[in-house]
Amino acid sequence: MIGFGLVFLLILYLIYKNAFWGWVTTPYFKNASLALIFFFKGLGVLTFYAIYQYYYGDIFNFDSGLFFKESKLLNNMAFDNFGAYLKTLFGFQDNYHDNYIYENLIKPTRNWQDGRIDKFFFNDNRTVIRVNSVLHFLAFDNYLILALYNCLISYLGVILLFKSFEVYLTKYKKLFFISMCFMPSLWLHSAAVLKEPLTLFLVGALVFLIYQMIVLKLNRKIRIVFLTLGLFIAFYLKPFIVYPVVFTSALFFWLSIRPNYRYKLVFCVISYTLAFGTINLITYLSRNKSAIEIALNKQKVFLDAATGGIFLLDNTKFVRLNYDTTLIKRVKDKVNHYTINYNVPYIYWEHSHQQDTLYCGANTDTNKVYSLVYKISKSQSNLVYPKDSWSNVGISFYYAIAFPLFYNAKGTFMWLVSMENFMVLCLLLITFWFLVRARFNAHLFLILLLVLSLLFLIGITTGNVGAINRYRSLILPFISFAFFYSISLFKSNN
Repeated sequence: MIGFGLVFLLILYLIYKNAFWGWVTTPYFKNASLALIFFFKGLGVLTFYAIYQYYYGDIFNFDSGLFFKESKLLNNMAFDNFGAYLKTLFGFQDNYHDNYIYENLIKPTRNWQDGRIDKFFFNDNRTVIRVNSVLHFLAFDNYLILALYNCLISYLGVILLFKSFEVYLTKYKKLFFISMCFMPSLWLHSAAVLKEPLTLFLVGALVFLIYQMIVLKLNRKIRIVFLTLGLFIAFYLKPFIVYPVVFTSALFFWLSIRPNYRYKLVFCVISYTLAFGTINLITYLSRNKSAIEIALNKQKVFLDAATGGIFLLDNTKFVRLNYDTTLIKRVKDKVNHYTINYNVPYIYWEHSHQQDTLYCGANTDTNKVYSLVYKISKSQSNLVYPKDSWSNVGISFYYAIAFPLFYNAKGTFMWLVSMENFMVLCLLLITFWFLVRARFNAHLFLILLLVLSLLFLIGITTGNVGAINRYRSLILPFISFAFFYSISLFKSNN
């Protein structure tokens, strides 16, 4: 805790003294104000840690703690075998034929093993582990310090988003900035070792690059290089969030410099229709499925994973059994090594062709020794989806926006989520009302189209309340912008 406090004070001092070498700056706030805002934002690190460490039992059993441990394992390789570390850092490692990588990274980890990008638009865990392995050089083996660095990264993303959109607001610019920092789930999840801080920074950086190229007409060549690099990284992080945001922001900025263009609303609708058609074409060509079919398959996979299981690994395959400890037997004198009992069914994936899910109806080899990857108990906040397609669409919006909502909340966590859901619902309803009053302003319509598209995508693919709340946090800055932009339109029209 002392180390965390010292690093926290150092960052606050640097923001106050020189705007963190000019990275943390905006003309609407003095350095002292930005340092104060980051102080309260940084308290999210302690809050997140306290919730998962003391309320849920142990933070190191959850994603954030696992990302910390596994990025530390990767960082340790730098001191033992720097060549292998560099290969792994840039994605050139051989996970299963290189015995050093297998023994030092694959066997001891869970999120790295889960982070295979062999599914369409999969969230790749390995990007987070790689980035945080670099941050570990200055984290002193301390979770709170590493989380604080992630919090600072997300803060930079917020500042870049603010610089991109504040020019379109006639009033409440400071409130817009503060809302992006402290909307509850964004404040919490951007202050942990998760994908969200890195994604928020990447979104802010890419949107700001596009703003500079289209609106400010700054040097495009170097920015196109950075934009291409950012889009490449986004593919291995959260492409289903980043790509729609980049596409919509480009349209928004392009229309904003054409005030006399008469068919903006039609242009928005056609652009989104063509984008959706292009996505469908790509999915048909690559997976022989429509985008909706892939989303529904993702929903099924997510719900299946949320039922829990026991996951084992050897040098040829990755095994999943039902969550029942009587199905396995611990090997004597070996930590986290097990055999599978006779006649036990399981599913597995062979390392040589990981895309094929295989099934063993009854185990016959009781001598085969596996290392334990992890045990996951069944989630208590899973959602139920109807089989009817249209009902599925409706309930996906409902889950992403308004579930739970006080009357159906169970427990402290769901009550807190209900409060944010109520806030989001109010913001969207007010924004829609202003949209009608503004005669369907094309710019506002475009931002709402982005928000609704992402809410639907998250709602239909993520069958768990906690996961929806976490994934939705990255959409909150655009809900906030839509709200304040709608007020600006209303004020200017009156």
